[in-house]
Amino acid sequence: GQGVDSSFRKSLVRHQLINKKQPTFIPRFHPVGLEKQKIPPVLLGMLNVARSKVGEWKEEACLPHISVFNCQELVEDGDECVSRHSGKELLKPLSASLQENLLNSLKNLAEKFAGVQLTGTSVYGIRRY
Repeated sequence: GQGVDSSFRKSLVRHQLINKKQPTFIPRFHPVGLEKQKIPPVLLGMLNVARSKVGEWKEEACLPHISVFNCQELVEDGDECVSRHSGKELLKPLSASLQENLLNSLKNLAEKFAGVQLTGTSVYGIRRY
């Protein structure tokens, strides 16, 4: 017990460990650490158009053992609380061309800030919490 099922308990411990270990394996690119910037107007316009297009927001899969987002909620189920998908994290997919445009544009901004060449990995879509 303690009101938390084993899956949720493992997720909580995992998130705590990641927060403690992260500074040792994330390189420090800049003395500031991070910087908040406005999205360039052209990119913001493209995102707003994509967001307003007709299309469903899709519930993102919640895999508590690997998810970096807290996508769970506790629900009373008889003798114990169990975790289930909260339904609060939704994703609207983007076209492949918009994904590539966003990735390249944001990668260029990040490289200017960090002062090093970076590798872009992926853009999924617009996430709503």
